[in-house]
Amino acid sequence: MRKYGKNHLLGKVIRVESPEEKDELKRLQQRVAQLESTLADATIDLAIERAYTEMLAEKAGVEDVESFKKKVAETRRRK
Repeated sequence: MRKYGKNHLLGKVIRVESPEEKDELKRLQQRVAQLESTLADATIDLAIERAYTEMLAEKAGVEDVESFKKKVAETRRRK
C-alpha cells in the first residue's frame, strides 16, 4: 500500500491522551516499581529470618524446626 501511495488505507491506531493521563501513567509505573522493590525486600527478609531460625534451632540441638518456632513464639507471648 505504501509503495503505491495508499497510506490512507492502512489501519492506524491513534491514542489521544491529556497531560493528566500521561502523568497518571508515569505515577502508576513508579508505584509499581516501588511495590516490586518492597516485595523483593520483604522476600529477602523472610529468607534471612528462616535461615536464622534454622541456625538457632541447630545450635539449640532441636531437630524439628517447627516445634522450635512454636516454643519461641510461646516464650515471646509470655513476656
